[in-house]
Amino acid sequence: MASDAQAPTKTYRGNCHCGAFVYEATIPEIKSVMECGCSICFKKAYLLLFTPAATVNIVKGDLESLTTYQFANKKIDHMFCPKCGVAVIGKGDTPNGLLYALNARCIQGLDTAALTKIPAGGDKTEPQRVTPVYSGPNPSAQVEGSLDYYGSCHCGDVTFVMRSKKSTETMSAVARLLESLNYGVDWIYPELKEVVVQGGDSITNYNFSWGIINKSFCKKCGVLIGSKFRDLTQDEVDGLGEAAKAFYLRANNLQPVNLRALDNFTLDGLDIKIVDGTKFGRDYVEP
Repeated sequence: MASDAQAPTKTYRGNCHCGAFVYEATIPEIKSVMECGCSICFKKAYLLLFTPAATVNIVKGDLESLTTYQFANKKIDHMFCPKCGVAVIGKGDTPNGLLYALNARCIQGLDTAALTKIPAGGDKTEPQRVTPVYSGPNPSAQVEGSLDYYGSCHCGDVTFVMRSKKSTETMSAVARLLESLNYGVDWIYPELKEVVVQGGDSITNYNFSWGIINKSFCKKCGVLIGSKFRDLTQDEVDGLGEAAKAFYLRANNLQPVNLRALDNFTLDGLDIKIVDGTKFGRDYVEP
């Protein structure tokens, strides 16, 4: 079997969601990716490809325009777009030179569901992340038999609590939206009164398409916490198109949460439904 160095190559194009950062990578055909279970990889849903820096050509933006997050031994730069929050690339020095870590979720036209996932462990990597303590108020919702789930971004600047009537064994209102694949988000849809987020000053909000809902991520580490509908005036609601207005009126009492942002939580055993979220909004044009 030919080694990667001898294998035929193909040029792939990748980008963050807003299109501020775009690259091309000339690498062997992508058939597998690494899926690590460490704290940062789980929260960001990385599907990783490692390649020498010389194989990557940045065609729009630059690495300096991305936000860099480091932790633990600080040997790896986790880089994300400060506007949309997408974790598009990482880098680290090795004995053989600079190595880039490409997030395969950001590569255009790549069916990540069809790729072989190579587990990398990581959940036992030392030093273990210390889970931040949520110290804010409880949700106002009173639901019999409910459980409180606590979550945070990776750096701990943003923490939250979600009150859910479903246990981790029976949670079913979970969706993986096709329009969110850059983020690798697994959504659940509690009501506003069932969620409290602490650390709002550390959050960047990004909206696109209809412009009625914000994706909220930590401006320091880039972990996406969830989404929240914008508070629109009646005039703004009246000015929406028919589909956008119907969606807003139907769902603005919800505060979607990224299940991957929950602490001490696993997706194992959940019934995750693949939903074509591209029908909710304008067509996305890849840069």
